[in-house]
Amino acid sequence: MFIVVIVLLLLAQFEARTVSDFGYVEGMVPSHLHALTSIDCADTLTCMAVGPSTVLTSRDGGTRWDQVRPPDVGQISSAFCLSARECFVVGRAGVAESANLGMTWHVAKTEQQSFSTIGCWSLSACIVAGPFGKPTALTISDDSLSLGPSFHSFGGVVSAISCSGHRCFLAAQTAAQGVLILQVTPGGRVISETRLPKWETIDDISCRPSPVCVAIGTFDGVSSSTLTAGQRSSLPVKLPATVPAALSCSGGYCYAINNGPASTRDAVFRIRVQVAKSAAEWKTLSVPLFGTKRVVNLSGIACPSATDCVVVGTEVSSTIPEGVIVATTDAGVTWTVVS
Repeated sequence: MFIVVIVLLLLAQFEARTVSDFGYVEGMVPSHLHALTSIDCADTLTCMAVGPSTVLTSRDGGTRWDQVRPPDVGQISSAFCLSARECFVVGRAGVAESANLGMTWHVAKTEQQSFSTIGCWSLSACIVAGPFGKPTALTISDDSLSLGPSFHSFGGVVSAISCSGHRCFLAAQTAAQGVLILQVTPGGRVISETRLPKWETIDDISCRPSPVCVAIGTFDGVSSSTLTAGQRSSLPVKLPATVPAALSCSGGYCYAINNGPASTRDAVFRIRVQVAKSAAEWKTLSVPLFGTKRVVNLSGIACPSATDCVVVGTEVSSTIPEGVIVATTDAGVTWTVVS
């Protein structure tokens, strides 16, 4: 009897939803889930999702989640996982690293700058940046983190970082040269620069496999994507999204999400990356979660393979904004509604 009570108490901490009409499967997350803004997956099993005051970890590809104590870095903006154990979170007041998927944290505080995005060349060398902070080195040594020096003082704003295969790329908007995709070394040296004329913004980039990158943003007033390699870029391809929010590429395919608010099924898109033919058209994937009763702002996506993706966001139609997690393991044919 005592064991049964314990099991019931443990299950009461989680919320599960199963909707068989659309091929959903059961998902479990901690109850009272707060807003979620970013996610990254080290592989098809290990993921970390974050919100302003929340850190969640999953070891089964995004179906079940554990809530861990967030590090002391202020309001959290993004997560990045270099391996199944090594993950980072970026906040307004600093950067934190965990070698055990969020059980313990090492923190580097910052007072002069505020960062929102991170990427790593290796387990010991990373780069952080954001709208209120210059690209800055982050060094990991034993049980400590250190920030500095700052890189490439071009007077611009870095909106996104993508690292793959010991290469890191920055999407930057400058006053003098417009929008650029830069490849930088751990020492901060720029070794390639791709200029994107007529692009107003780049919202996200994904460079898997590098050195080919796919970028999404606004071209001549239209939500678009482009493929870059070295100093070359493809012609813009229109995105079926009003406000592109995030992008993730793996295995020759890229997935992008539309940031609402929208109560539409047309919220996730897929494209096949074909370097020789530039980029093909984006295909809209139906996500039945977003019906007329749920208004959702999507904000983060991680696709560790060509078929596996986890998407996070915030439901804004409820009295208190709640976190949303959906996942697919079959390239968007069916979706797991986790929350």
